Amino acid sequence: MPEKMLAAFAQALERFRQALETDAESDLLRAGCIQYFEFCFELAWKSIKVVAGRAGQLDCLSPRAALKQAFANRWIDEEEIWLDMLESRNLMAHTYSAEAALQIYRHLAGYLPEMERLLQVLEKELLKQRSDITAAQLSTPPAAPHPVGLRPTTLPHGLH
Repeated sequence: MPEKMLAAFAQALERFRQALETDAESDLLRAGCIQYFEFCFELAWKSIKVVAGRAGQLDCLSPRAALKQAFANRWIDEEEIWLDMLESRNLMAHTYSAEAALQIYRHLAGYLPEMERLLQVLEKELLKQRSDITAAQLSTPPAAPHPVGLRPTTLPHGLH
């Protein structure tokens, strides 16, 4: 599942990058760029949640909690930019104002590099987690066979 989430995040970031490279002269094109930003932000925090969850960090139940965990894990460095992204996402999700949309649009180019950096960090973290699991499996000795006569037996009914 983490691989699929990160792949979706990477794909959305590519579309976001392409949208920002287009000269957005109309409100419609700017709205499309903002929509791509919203998709990317959702996938960003949900990717943090999934990768953190694999590491046993299960308290990323909201975007803000996921960002706090990512900052604590040093997966993101620019906390203020991420909090600004969260505010922008919340503003666009709950209200629509052409003036607010234009202001958010002006920030999108600054958001993209931070999201791309997060994707790279999460991909590396996932690889690290996989190698840690593999190393742990290799270092765990196989279970010793039961000595003859001491094999576990089925308990009589009712003694479970």
